[in-house]
Amino acid sequence: MGLFDKLASAVKNFDYEGAADSLRNEYERKQSSIERSAHNKFRDKARNATDDELRHNLQNAIDNIYTVLHQVLQLAVEDNYIRQNISVFIHQKPLL
Repeated sequence: MGLFDKLASAVKNFDYEGAADSLRNEYERKQSSIERSAHNKFRDKARNATDDELRHNLQNAIDNIYTVLHQVLQLAVEDNYIRQNISVFIHQKPLL
């Protein structure tokens, strides 16, 4: 049995499904580990944050939501689903 025959036999007998399952399981383990790590970092950061940091993060979240809402409503105006973008008036200061 020559080298080519041994190589052909090894390729023929290789358990591709087992190798794929093994790689998939390893990927899932690493992915869940990364997700747990990110969740723990976020939880610890939120737990140890000062009131000012929490207020700042909340304001950033509200601003991000407003930005997305404004863009979506503007697209709705352009496509004639609504007449005007009401989110324009949300951040305007009162006249008085």
